[in-house]
Amino acid sequence: SRDDVTKILSLDHDLDLGDYSAMARGLTPKDREMVLRCALYVAASDGEMHPSEHQVVTNMAAGLGVDGTKFRDILGEVASLLRGGGGGAMA
Repeated sequence: SRDDVTKILSLDHDLDLGDYSAMARGLTPKDREMVLRCALYVAASDGEMHPSEHQVVTNMAAGLGVDGTKFRDILGEVASLLRGGGGGAMA
């Protein structure tokens, strides 16, 4: 639901893998990747990703069922776009 996605994107540090897994139900793999991309943008919105933010999005990726390789790909895309490199498609 929209409320679940809003909660995910808040980068709530109190959520655990089960919470993310429950929120992922009903989302397609593409939707899960989009939620993760958005959360990465939120985490890096101040120009850097703090260790606690990295831990939250890493847990989020696991809970959403996004595998490690895909997570690293998305992280690289977001980092490149934030550096102005324009690499990686957002869809």
